[in-house]
Amino acid sequence: VFFFFQAEDGIRDFCLSRGLGDVYKRQPLVVQPIWKDYWKQKRGFFKSLIQFIFNSIKSVFMLLLDFDLLYYTAYIGFVLLGILVHPFFFAFHLTDFLRIEVLKNVVRAVYEPKLQLFLTFCVFILFEYYFTIIGYTFFYDHYQGRCGNLWRCFLTTIDQTFKNGGGVGGYLQDPNQGEPGSPGSYVNIARFFFDNILNIILVLIIINMVAGIIIDKFGSRKDLLHEKEQDILRVCFICGINRDKLERSSDGFFKHIKKDHYMWNYLFYQAYLMKKQSTEYNGTESYVSEKIKKSDISWFPLKRALSVKDEAEEESQKLDLLNSVTSN
Repeated sequence: VFFFFQAEDGIRDFCLSRGLGDVYKRQPLVVQPIWKDYWKQKRGFFKSLIQFIFNSIKSVFMLLLDFDLLYYTAYIGFVLLGILVHPFFFAFHLTDFLRIEVLKNVVRAVYEPKLQLFLTFCVFILFEYYFTIIGYTFFYDHYQGRCGNLWRCFLTTIDQTFKNGGGVGGYLQDPNQGEPGSPGSYVNIARFFFDNILNIILVLIIINMVAGIIIDKFGSRKDLLHEKEQDILRVCFICGINRDKLERSSDGFFKHIKKDHYMWNYLFYQAYLMKKQSTEYNGTESYVSEKIKKSDISWFPLKRALSVKDEAEEESQKLDLLNSVTSN
C-alpha cells in the first residue's frame, strides 16, 4: 500500500507504509535507558533478580504510555477475535477514521477539557439531586409510581430529563388534574415553576455549558493546527528563517529545506555520534555531543544559513556601495 504524508519539511515522497513495523521496532529504544546499566554492573543473584523484576515492571509501564503500541496491539487482538470468534469484532478497525488529523481534533476537544467537563457533570448531578428532593417532597405522586424512595426518584428524574422535550416535566402527571379542557383541569402553579426552572437550568444552561467548553476547545485546537501547518510550510525547521526571506536570498525554500538544512541529516548525525566511541570524537563532534547531552540546541544554525546573507552584513555592503558611489 502506498501513502503520501505531509511531513515537517513539506510533502514527503511516497513510501511503503510500515506503520505497524515502525511502532514495534522503536520499543527497544523506549526501554533502552532502563536496561542500559543492568548488564554492565555485577550483582549477587537475589539483587540481580530484584533489579530484573523492577526493570521489567518499569519497562511495561513505559510501553503502556505509548498510545500507538496499545492501539496496534488492540488492532491485532481484534483481528484475531474477528477471525476466531465473530466477525463483529472487525468493527473496531473502523476507528481508523478517528486517526485523521481533523477528527483527532474533534476527539481531543472532548478529551482535553476533561476536568472542566467532569466538574460541569458534578454540577449537573448536584442540581438533579436538589430537584429530586423537591420532587420527592411535593410531587412524589406525580412520578407514576416510580418515586417510592429518594434513590429511585433520583434515577427517574435523571432518566426522564432528556427523554422528554420539556425535561422531566413532560413525564410527570398530576393525579388530581383532569384532562386538558375538562371542568376538572387547572394550572398547578408549583409544577409550573418546578418544570420550567428545572428545564432552564439543567437542559438549557448546563448542557449548553458543556457544548460551549467543547466548541471552545475545538476552536483553539483548530487555530493551533493552522498555526502548525503554517510553521511547517513557511519556516525552516532547522534555522527558523522565514520562507519569504529564503525565496529572496537563496535558490528557494524547498531547495533549502531539502539540501542546505535537511532536518533528517541532523538526526542521522546524532545517531552517528551515539554509535561512535567517544574516544574517537574530533573537536566538533565532542562539542556537539556535549550539547546534545545537555539538551542544548545552540549548535543548530539558528537564524543562520550559508545561502542567506546576514542582515547586518547586507546593510554593511549597502553602505560600502553607497560610500564608493558618493566618493566617485
